[in-house]
Amino acid sequence: MGYYLQQTCSLHKMNNAQTNVTPIAFGAPNRRLFGIYHAPQTQATVSRPAVVLCNAFGQEAIRAHRFQRSLAERLARAGHAVLRFDYFGTGDSMGEDADGDLDGWSGDLLMAHGELQHLSGAIRVVWVGMRLGATVALRATHVAPIGLSRLILWDPILDGTRYLEFLRERHVTSLENVYSLPLRLAPREVAQDLTCYRDEAIGFAISPLFRTQLSEVSIETHRWPTNPVDIHVVIEPTSPEGNDFAQVQIRDPDRVRVYVVNHGTNWTTDTAGNTPLVPTNALMAITQQVGETA
Repeated sequence: MGYYLQQTCSLHKMNNAQTNVTPIAFGAPNRRLFGIYHAPQTQATVSRPAVVLCNAFGQEAIRAHRFQRSLAERLARAGHAVLRFDYFGTGDSMGEDADGDLDGWSGDLLMAHGELQHLSGAIRVVWVGMRLGATVALRATHVAPIGLSRLILWDPILDGTRYLEFLRERHVTSLENVYSLPLRLAPREVAQDLTCYRDEAIGFAISPLFRTQLSEVSIETHRWPTNPVDIHVVIEPTSPEGNDFAQVQIRDPDRVRVYVVNHGTNWTTDTAGNTPLVPTNALMAITQQVGETA
């Protein structure tokens, strides 16, 4: 974690004049959070919305880092103040990964929202969430912080039980294909016992509390926030998340605005972490949706 912080600060020192990027720490003394603030690169009024980026979880967050950075830079060039940040127990923020939970991360998002308003003076704020970050944003929206004007959700996780099983399957696959472990049984044989491989997802801890909270995320009980915030969903309809979203939409088809983006990028493959792929169509769609609130 410290290595990433050192690299970020070095980048800041070298390129601050060109990029207006500032590493920051904020939050309570016992829950300090690390963030990257991108100041607007064009003159803008405080009426232009600022943007908080809500990261994904675990390996997906690592593999989406380049996308998050590219999005932040593009939005800053368009005159938006942007804050990327690490939830408690992730990245360079305080805490261990076993300390992470959805309620705590929702509180971190609310803290980031207030910090960005303080730094930028923006009246309105847009949240952009990817994968589990979109789920965190939905959870935090029920508090309805002052100034929140729009949610932009990319492939939100709406079925927590299936997502947990997906993480378990990916963990087992990684053990089989990547790591040379002296196991008596093949990981896939062990995985037949559903009580195995439940506390870790490819190097990231899943606490009992986190698992319980995710298990409670369900398409059957899902309800969109009732406050007047705009909700835009960027979805790939052929994905499992697209299927979940379609089922949710049946109940309330007019609540959200839908953008179909067939980006074709699998952020969970072992090769995705070593490639610079940034889905241009997703990048453009999200940037456009932020700009519409200006």
